[in-house]
Amino acid sequence: MFQHSKLSLSTACGHALDCCVKRGAYMNHETSIQNSQSVLHLKQVFFDHLEFVRTGFPHASQQDVKVKVGTAINKQSDNQYQVSLSVHADRPGEFQSHVQISALCEIQDDDIRTETILKKNTVAILFPYVRSAFTLLTAQPGMEPVVLPALNINALIDELEQKES
Repeated sequence: MFQHSKLSLSTACGHALDCCVKRGAYMNHETSIQNSQSVLHLKQVFFDHLEFVRTGFPHASQQDVKVKVGTAINKQSDNQYQVSLSVHADRPGEFQSHVQISALCEIQDDDIRTETILKKNTVAILFPYVRSAFTLLTAQPGMEPVVLPALNINALIDELEQKES
């Protein structure tokens, strides 16, 4: 027999989100959600830049979309950071586009993993917004919408870090 517990979570934009959590017979003790909370808290998420420039029209020998990804972390104050994800997607002879999204974050951890947590976790949270923005920007008359693939963010960040060193 399952019991239902109500759980109220707060989203990045501050709205309460009510969830129903099933607890089965195999869970014979209360779980403390405090012990499993993330050290990373997103205070605000916003687009810094949305750009689409048509440079031509689709043709039979349509080229693949070329994608470039970059990240930046700027410390604002103690434990406060701005993490930005910038993605350029271009199809030569058809369009150029650029989306940049940022998050104002607070991290409740002073160990050496801070930068890794900021990069990997925040970028993983932001990337679906970027994917959606590119699809919306390119879903125009006479165009085939661009749907960026889902990415392994950990592998992407590791690759970016290797290129930087």
